[in-house]
Amino acid sequence: MNSEPPLSTPRIGKIARLPAAIRQKLNERLEDNEPAPQLLEWLHALPEVRKVLKQLFEGRPISEQNLSAWKQGGFRDWQRHQQIRARAQEFLEEGRELAEEVAAPGEGGSLLDRVGDRMALTLLELFREAEAGAPGPERTRTLLAIARDVVRLRRADHERQQAEMARERWRHERDLTLREVREHAEEKQRAAVAALCAQARELRAELIQGLGSLDMLPERGQWICQFFSDHEELLTEHGIPGLPKDEQLKRELAAERKKPEYVLRRLYEEQAEKEAATAARPSRVKAAQGKSRSKSSATEAGEAAPERRVTEP
Repeated sequence: MNSEPPLSTPRIGKIARLPAAIRQKLNERLEDNEPAPQLLEWLHALPEVRKVLKQLFEGRPISEQNLSAWKQGGFRDWQRHQQIRARAQEFLEEGRELAEEVAAPGEGGSLLDRVGDRMALTLLELFREAEAGAPGPERTRTLLAIARDVVRLRRADHERQQAEMARERWRHERDLTLREVREHAEEKQRAAVAALCAQARELRAELIQGLGSLDMLPERGQWICQFFSDHEELLTEHGIPGLPKDEQLKRELAAERKKPEYVLRRLYEEQAEKEAATAARPSRVKAAQGKSRSKSSATEAGEAAPERRVTEP
């Protein structure tokens, strides 16, 4: 019997993807307060664990953070499930003891089954006694009464069987529905995680490009940093690199600025600056020439004024 508890929200972490038998053993060792380094060494030595990590997590090992997250989630679910199983076992033991007190030695089946069998045997004995009696109206009435009782007993037994079959169908349909709901929830969660990881990759690239081109708005950069902070554990769990810092940031920015689009952009900017400087140069020359002509006109006007005063009578 599987000791893993059914989960309302499927877990998709490294430990949750391990086989049920390994999770069960891990939970038991956690219950015994075994230290984390010893548990991690034991897990990584198991071929089944290495296979799961290689197939689903690119071979990344289980960290102490993964183990701590499991202790807060899956392990606690397991503990609650163990408590429920213990209480249910106590209840079943009490019911079994009661059934043993009521049932005759050596008989099996439910209490209702045993009562029905006894009633059927009693009616059969009565029927045989009546059948062996002297023919007459009394014998006929007795046989008919016993037959009606047999029919009622048979109908009740048939209805009980139908009810049990209906319960079995209901349980089967319920299990199918729960499995479909669980699979749908798992698929939905996998899609949500994939979308989040894809968004994280795009945002990281956007931040590097924005810092490299100096076009990143401060508000946008702060929002991207907050996004990575809010989803740090999940992104780390799925191998998505965080935001670069210090020397790593310098290296990535240097590599970003060596891309052809950045080189072309710098060439366009330098060309535009040269054209702007060239366009501004003639304007300064024309302004200087205009000032020179103004000074010449003023000088000529000053020399002509005394001559007019001399020629006046």
